[in-house]
Amino acid sequence: MLKTLIIQGMKFMNQVFPKNVKLLVFLVLTLLLACGITRASDGKCSDSASSCTKPSKPASVSTGAKEEKVVDKNISEFQSKLLDSARVVAQAIPNKPFIKDRSKAQQKIVETYIELGQPVRAVAAADKISNWRRGYCYADIACYLVENGYTLKTAEKGLKAAEQIASMDHSRKWRSDVVKSRIAQAYILANNEEKANSFKEGLSDHEKAKLSSAQDDFERQVKYLNSSIATDNFDLMKSCLFQFVGLYKSNYEDSKRRVEIENHIRAGWNRMPASIRFDILIAMADCALENSDKTKALSLVDESKELLSGFKWSPDHIIPLMSRQANYRFRASDVKGAKQDADQMLSLYENERDEITIIYRVESILPLAEAYAAFGDARKALVVYKHALKVCVDNPNPKTCSEDFTAICCSLAKSDIQQNSQLWSQIDQIKRGLLKSW
Repeated sequence: MLKTLIIQGMKFMNQVFPKNVKLLVFLVLTLLLACGITRASDGKCSDSASSCTKPSKPASVSTGAKEEKVVDKNISEFQSKLLDSARVVAQAIPNKPFIKDRSKAQQKIVETYIELGQPVRAVAAADKISNWRRGYCYADIACYLVENGYTLKTAEKGLKAAEQIASMDHSRKWRSDVVKSRIAQAYILANNEEKANSFKEGLSDHEKAKLSSAQDDFERQVKYLNSSIATDNFDLMKSCLFQFVGLYKSNYEDSKRRVEIENHIRAGWNRMPASIRFDILIAMADCALENSDKTKALSLVDESKELLSGFKWSPDHIIPLMSRQANYRFRASDVKGAKQDADQMLSLYENERDEITIIYRVESILPLAEAYAAFGDARKALVVYKHALKVCVDNPNPKTCSEDFTAICCSLAKSDIQQNSQLWSQIDQIKRGLLKSW
């Protein structure tokens, strides 16, 4: 194609341009054509089972007479630098053979951008993902847009891109189902039941169980969830229990329904492991806090702590669970108890660190750093973050180290701790080392 265009350009030059400028024009024409064709081919991306054309960004879209432009909220320079570093390191992980790990790390960055109100940057980060998770991220961004007052027409640009990716062969049906389920959720949030239902068709039962809307009949939802929990399908049971938590949240102000829903949850979680029951209790506490019911929230947090005390846990499991509990305890106004629990976990990590496999150390202590940040205790939060960064220095595996580094940067950005020159110097040094390791 390039050869044909250049020949046609030469014929045109012979007719139009003087002899002394033909060479210059020829060189300019060749350069422009090469750049144009290179850019046209940039839309290709690989997947574990297929390649796909990169959909256009859902950053802004014409809404007729007036264009609605998506904008990012303001974040600090330090937060921006942290996430830029995370993106560079995650993108440096080779797609082959690490596409799954690379894409998970990149998805974490997209989710952090969304949490910080950065949909435009989230799109740019999602564009770099090379497998089905890119479609999920586009749908996730669309959900954010709808929830934050943007029109469905604006969000649909990303939803169409997500649909295109979901329609591909990703070697496992569940991957497409996860994307379609998130697309359906965006349409539910936009009160477009017809479109939502079109994406529900053919989904696995546990993905369908995640989807409900305010228009659904309450009694019918409860009946469906209870009958699904009665099955032996673990994923379905888990999805239904968390769907009950969603009902708990949407019906919180109706005390009669709230008690009924809580009873259904407690009756249905008996076959769930303690970690899942803990997650449910914390999610319910979050619902209570959103409704300014700190008394109920603290009661649920107390129950979650008591649940954990009934089992023997390894340090890499108990530290993140107790740290999350401490975070919610602080929010429920038990400040003293929250700080005591967090300090106990910090001591446990410092004493038992060598007993924790190195690839699990960072994920075990980041919730502790986030808890201290929530307390407003930046000094102790930085102590924990420095412990986490030391793991990156000690870990000889560049893949797991890159994943840990990405997680640390995202956590720091969400915690919004003020820039510390010594901390940033350490982060930058680790980043440079990781980029050289591939």
